Amino acid sequence: MRTPLFAAFLGLSLTACTGVIGDPGPGGDDDVPGPDCGDGVVNSGETCDDGNNASGDGCSAACSMETSPALAVTIDKATVMTELMSETMLTVTFSSSGGFAGPVTLTGSAVDGASAPLAAWGITFDKTTVDVPANGTATAVATVKIPSENKGLAGTVKIDAESSLGARSATSAVTVLNQVSMPMTLVSPGAGCTEPALRAITMSIGSKIRWVNKSPEVVRIHVDAGGTGLIHEPEPGTAAGGVHEQTLASAGIANWYCHDRKPENGKTITAR
Repeated sequence: MRTPLFAAFLGLSLTACTGVIGDPGPGGDDDVPGPDCGDGVVNSGETCDDGNNASGDGCSAACSMETSPALAVTIDKATVMTELMSETMLTVTFSSSGGFAGPVTLTGSAVDGASAPLAAWGITFDKTTVDVPANGTATAVATVKIPSENKGLAGTVKIDAESSLGARSATSAVTVLNQVSMPMTLVSPGAGCTEPALRAITMSIGSKIRWVNKSPEVVRIHVDAGGTGLIHEPEPGTAAGGVHEQTLASAGIANWYCHDRKPENGKTITAR
């Protein structure tokens, strides 16, 4: 026979147990670990559980995934098609995550298919140090300058970014056509043509020179024989929008100008 004192004690025990079972515990706040956090099992309300209640190891003390500081480097042009005596601009983007922020130092290089340096290709930056904001982006512009001589017609441009996270890099594959294009515009009859400011260029034997007529008038290119294999353009010349092209066949120096000549319009091409 149960005594009234025993019944009262039993009732208090049930009430206490009921209170524990119905209490959601500390797991209702993302910053507070739940009752099962740290047991090595991903339970409801957890995104990870590595068996401990320590932060900084990829899984926080509250059993939520942590993002490590990271920096991604990308180039806007994965491939580039250009020609000799040209400049190409590449936009480099830096994207930070996981709270990373800080300066990034840039360097550039170019190599051929055998990983040999293409030292004649120039790579410069509008800024060599970029300050990347936390969980944000920043950009820099790299200019790739290809010489007039054939010093490599295919290569990989590599942009290296050094930060507190170490080295990151991005690449762009560059194909160079074995040619130089000269835009020509006839100013007016008897006044000559406007031509590239560069008066003397050096090119490689086997490369092609292309005179591109940018004027609405016919343009004819005069070439003095100089052993390069280039010849005087025959009549009637190159029509508006057309191209007159020749290949440098041997070593030498050739003088050329728009046939509607002004004395100061003379240019030279050295082939070697």
